Amino acid sequence: MKDKIKKLKKYVPMVTFVIFILTITFLVCNYIRTGYDYWWHLKSGEYMLEHHTILRTDIFSWLSQGTAIPWIAHEWLGECLLAILKGLFPTLHILLFCSVTFLAILLVLFLTNKKQYYKNILFGLFWLLLSVFFVGSFLMPRPQILGYLFFVLTLYLLFDLLRNEKSNKIYWLPVITLLWANIHGGSANLSYILCFVFFFLGNFNFSFAKIEAKPFHKKQQIKYFITMLLCIVAILINPQGISLLQYPYQTLQDSFMLQTIVEWRPSNPNLLRDLAIFALLSYLLFLMIKSDKKIRLLDLVLLGMFGFLALKSIRFWPFVYLSASFVIFHYIKERKFDYKISYAMFYLVIFLAIIFFPKSTLLEQLNAPVIDERFITAIKKESPQRLYNYYDYGGYLIYRDIPVFIDGRADIYTDLNYRDYYYMTMLQSDFKQLLERYRFDMLLLDKGTPLAYYIKDHPQYEKVLEEDNTILYRLK
Repeated sequence: MKDKIKKLKKYVPMVTFVIFILTITFLVCNYIRTGYDYWWHLKSGEYMLEHHTILRTDIFSWLSQGTAIPWIAHEWLGECLLAILKGLFPTLHILLFCSVTFLAILLVLFLTNKKQYYKNILFGLFWLLLSVFFVGSFLMPRPQILGYLFFVLTLYLLFDLLRNEKSNKIYWLPVITLLWANIHGGSANLSYILCFVFFFLGNFNFSFAKIEAKPFHKKQQIKYFITMLLCIVAILINPQGISLLQYPYQTLQDSFMLQTIVEWRPSNPNLLRDLAIFALLSYLLFLMIKSDKKIRLLDLVLLGMFGFLALKSIRFWPFVYLSASFVIFHYIKERKFDYKISYAMFYLVIFLAIIFFPKSTLLEQLNAPVIDERFITAIKKESPQRLYNYYDYGGYLIYRDIPVFIDGRADIYTDLNYRDYYYMTMLQSDFKQLLERYRFDMLLLDKGTPLAYYIKDHPQYEKVLEEDNTILYRLK
């Protein structure tokens, strides 16, 4: 009997973590948001599936009528997957897409590094709980979240070779990169960049104060280098060709777009929510300095690289947490399984999950339209040729087959009309001349924007419809 109990005890940590991960996933369902970009992603996927083609030029903006506006649809396969999922599960597809992806990310983090989590179970549970904020709060039905999963798989393969020079699992990375490049090509470059980081840092051999670097075995170096080249080739296997390699760098160079689009804005220590990333980075640094172990150069570079990107743009927060998941356990002291403390935390999270049980209206909220149906009816009835629309409404208008002035695909508008849109909306620069130049025949506005206050008293426009935060005008 005692032997059976001992055998069962071996599985206690595994069962604890798996149930904990499932509970966290259940809890995170409350944080899933549809987002405004979901609608044009879905429409793009449906269009490509219906017409058996891959989009290379814009077809959704009235600005592209008569002019082919280039569009690097770097998420084409992810959009098709989203459309297929909606066809199979019309009501549940958003919840399934986000929750299953999140669950897969946590399972990969845990199952590929179980020994580290077992080393200090209390810290392991706490660390997984942090994923609710740093990953869960970014969950939206967009191909972008599949990029988080590919990122985790990439780091697993890179660290697997670091631990075992004979391992050949690294050669799966080009396959992952091929999928990554077509599902969310905007972040796929990270695969070969990380290969280069491991290859380059593997040449250092020094110990300075708390920091140390040890050279990698020659076999490891060769494998990292070969994989890096294969990943570059894998990225080229996409409908956009070599343009996809250049695309992320071109986007990051557009300072105006980065400053004015919310998800690209820098982390601000004056905002309460943004203090979380500063706290996480400080906590990680504290744990590394406090540890009796030397700080590995590779760990410091990885956290420094993604920490810098996260401070520059909030959309990189998940990458800090996910990269730290492969680093920070090296600096945590071993601790025996404290059943009382660990289970107290375990049951606390389950209790919270029960309290915050996903609302019965969750599916309705996720599938709810962005604006009232009456606005869609009114716009289609008028059939405007030159509609001005608020940025956040663009994706839903696309889904409802209404040509837009602008939408969430900001990268195709940066050299076209994005600045004009921003100046008009915020009443900056020569906004009056811009309004005259575009001569919109209808305007769909958010009532809180400066332009809405200006148009309210403009003699050339009359109000058609007003509801909640949205208002529609027509040209007299």
